[in-house]
Amino acid sequence: PPAAPGPGNAHATSITIPMPSRNQSGLNFIATARVIAIRSCKFVGNVGQRSSSVLSAILATKLIVENCLFENNSSEGGPALSLSRSRAEINNNVFRGNRATIAFGGAVESGESQLNIRNNLFLRNSAGWNGGALFLYENTDSVENNTFIENSVSSGQGGAISLWAVQPGTGSIARNIFYRNQGYAIWQANAPFSFQGNDAYLNLPANYESASILDSCSFSADPQFCDSSAGQYSLFDSSPCLPSNSSCGNLIGAYGVGCVRLSVLSVSTDGIQHHIHTVS
Repeated sequence: PPAAPGPGNAHATSITIPMPSRNQSGLNFIATARVIAIRSCKFVGNVGQRSSSVLSAILATKLIVENCLFENNSSEGGPALSLSRSRAEINNNVFRGNRATIAFGGAVESGESQLNIRNNLFLRNSAGWNGGALFLYENTDSVENNTFIENSVSSGQGGAISLWAVQPGTGSIARNIFYRNQGYAIWQANAPFSFQGNDAYLNLPANYESASILDSCSFSADPQFCDSSAGQYSLFDSSPCLPSNSSCGNLIGAYGVGCVRLSVLSVSTDGIQHHIHTVS
């Protein structure tokens, strides 16, 4: 459970910023030693000038963003979340339809920071240049168990994630689903991350710009979402991204099993054919 508000913590809950606002800066946390916890909030329809963000942190000791919705925000770069020289936990959020009209990071732009990004859905975010969902440079990042769907770049590379200038051994991208992103799922420039157990499927022009990032637990297969047309991105019980079906026994993506497949069993009794629907 979240810690109670106190001298060392700041909390925000259930905040909705309406469409008419034009935020130059949004919520800013600069050079703070506090733990900033933002939970169960909505940031919707904000239009920022230049490279402003609805939520930004500079030299923040620790920022926690959990169970929030960032939807249809736009600015020239990093419209939803921007971080610089900060530490952050970004968990269990939905980033949907955010747009960096000119520059980097359709949902999140981060530099020289330490981030843990886990169990988030990044859906149809876009950037004018690199990083349709995430643009990460000189970071120490852990990007694990997220689902990236139909993110894109107008030019540049990295429909889902663009990585720049990372020291060897300081970051990992593990157990994520990359589905139908435009501009490669991942693009890296001098960014030797550790890549482990990802499923990349139907990304264009290819899943990865370099085959060297593949490992023995990664694969390319339909993740079998329950109903993507209805926004249901949990998985069928037959999905290769479930621990029981994956070769390395890990959950891949942000969500687990959410539906089961029906099969038809034909049984003949007394010359009469019966069709029995069973749950598989």
